[in-house]
Amino acid sequence: AWILIRDTGNYTKPRFPEGYELRNFRDGIDDEHWCDITNDAFGHSLGHVRMTPERIKHWQIDPCYIADGMKLLWFNDKPVATLGMTKDDHNGEEIIFIDSIGVLNEYQGKGLGKNLLRAGIQYATEFGSPRVMLSVNGENEKAADMYFREGFKKEALYKNYHLDTTNK
Repeated sequence: AWILIRDTGNYTKPRFPEGYELRNFRDGIDDEHWCDITNDAFGHSLGHVRMTPERIKHWQIDPCYIADGMKLLWFNDKPVATLGMTKDDHNGEEIIFIDSIGVLNEYQGKGLGKNLLRAGIQYATEFGSPRVMLSVNGENEKAADMYFREGFKKEALYKNYHLDTTNK
């Protein structure tokens, strides 16, 4: 997994297609939507841990949690994507960490992920964060390429290992 970082200045504002609206997550109302989108978008990824409403509650007690840092992208009356952001300490600076951008598989390829990323950068700028960070699985080359095009640079590499004990 790569940790990527960029300055918050000089970003492109998000522009979602007609019919799409980014809204704040509503605790107790949008929990299942968040889980369904996250599990659909990342279920195929190595290391994905199935999202549940209980895991959302656990996030919300973390000191890095931001009350308006969870957002859902709606297409008309259907939630189709997530944007999750937290606070993080990076070398003594409080910055925004984009910890998830998930788009339902059937809505991918429409520029939604790129505009969610831009919304996250805009949020970080308005929050007063000098930089914004995120992580991307090394296997997710499509997302990594988009992040690099949007000005992110490699900060660190983390190697994750998985021992499959089910194969004998």
